[in-house]
Amino acid sequence: MILENGPHKLDAPATYANLDPTNIGSRFLSLPSQVEAGWDLGASFSGVEPERDVSRVLVVGMGGSGIGAELVRGLTDAQPEGVEVVPWRDYELPSWARRNTLVVAVSVSGNTVETNTAFQQACELDIPRIVISGPGRLRAAAMGNGVLAANIEWDHEPRAALGFTFVTLYRALQEHGLAQDLSEDVPPAISELSDVAAQLAPEVSVDENVAKQIAMELEGRYPLIAGVRPLLGVAARWKSQLNENADCWAGWDQIPEMKHNTVQGIFQATDWPAPPCVVALKPDDCDEFAADDIDRILDELSANHVQNLLLQIDAPNTLGRMLVGSLLGDMVSYYLAILRNRNPSATESLNRVKLGGGPG
Repeated sequence: MILENGPHKLDAPATYANLDPTNIGSRFLSLPSQVEAGWDLGASFSGVEPERDVSRVLVVGMGGSGIGAELVRGLTDAQPEGVEVVPWRDYELPSWARRNTLVVAVSVSGNTVETNTAFQQACELDIPRIVISGPGRLRAAAMGNGVLAANIEWDHEPRAALGFTFVTLYRALQEHGLAQDLSEDVPPAISELSDVAAQLAPEVSVDENVAKQIAMELEGRYPLIAGVRPLLGVAARWKSQLNENADCWAGWDQIPEMKHNTVQGIFQATDWPAPPCVVALKPDDCDEFAADDIDRILDELSANHVQNLLLQIDAPNTLGRMLVGSLLGDMVSYYLAILRNRNPSATESLNRVKLGGGPG
């Protein structure tokens, strides 16, 4: 879209002034510095006794506060000594939480109803627990119950706080002896992320900005984000960001599971109710089996006239790939919101449905 006698809509500064009055785009792009702050915040748990009887971590969190658990799981699943990390999005804890489980309650606002309810249950059952929270009921409950907490200082959208919900969470598990020490991976990951953030900024033109280009491919379509391990959490992140920022229906799927069901269904839905576009996220160190599955799935989609994009996510290490992939998705959703004439920070429907439950 070219403005009359002017640049592309995504390259016009006035577009952002009009559609993004709170400047949420800058908060997404602040992820490199936020990761550094989030890693340091995780040191709140340094000096704790290792959790020797814990074999599972149950992370209670909703929405933007809960997405970090999906990313952490992608890291720990690949670690020889990593514990099982289970994201939990419900009011009550599962019955097995009483056995060899550490409960981690995460809420950027501190006021998420589901998270507070589950945390209170963990207190009543005397399950080992820690808290990562902003000011609010959860932080107060942690203090009242003598529970160790990391205090998030972030007065903005939970979905723009990934450095705390992901990186602080991982550091907390590391300090508890439940995850591999990634201290040496953090600086190169931040360095790469900083370079990518500069390349995805609004002042970088459409011709050179891959996030703008992908958003243009997705305009008028329903995105389905497909990922392979360890990028499954990144695919889930893309889906939720497209929902919240661009007011856009989106889904996410897993490879290889996708080849057992989704492929058969999607090619018959090329015009319902809008044409789909499958975006496949592939890490630069993808193993040969997953790479072959991706190729065959995309070939089948192409043969049945389903638009698809293959995005290779490059970074020096797995942590970096997760962060780079997440930031790319954030900015794609941001630019798609602009193309759709949406304010990417406005979430009126969510606010009504939560019925006073507070932000995630």
